[in-house]
Amino acid sequence: MRAWWILLALCSNLAIAASLEVAAGRTGLFFVDGFVGAAPLRLLIDTGADGVTIPRTVANQAGEYGGCKWVRKMTANGPIDLCQRRVASLRFGPFTFKDWPVTITTDESVPSGLIGTDILRLMTIEMAKDKMRLSM
Repeated sequence: MRAWWILLALCSNLAIAASLEVAAGRTGLFFVDGFVGAAPLRLLIDTGADGVTIPRTVANQAGEYGGCKWVRKMTANGPIDLCQRRVASLRFGPFTFKDWPVTITTDESVPSGLIGTDILRLMTIEMAKDKMRLSM
């Protein structure tokens, strides 16, 4: 019995490699389906974004809106107020990120979220033709 528990303890510390292959959409952009908590959302893989951004509607559905640190940022369309906080979980493909920092946009015209370099720098990214492979 003791050997079983030792083996279980050793196996629980092993990292299991995971990867996700994403095909480019007709616009050449790469989107994945994901979740904040149980709330579904579409996420753009954006190597030019610093961090994860999610729409307020998704944050509301996930019960993750509130307790914000409010910041004002300048965008190409002018200034915007943003909510910065941590969410309990962010998932896409085989990847789950717990207690992850996100920016919640109040701009209702933003239809999807962004996966930025805070997550992408943790991954190996391979591209070939119109396919992207994310691996950890």
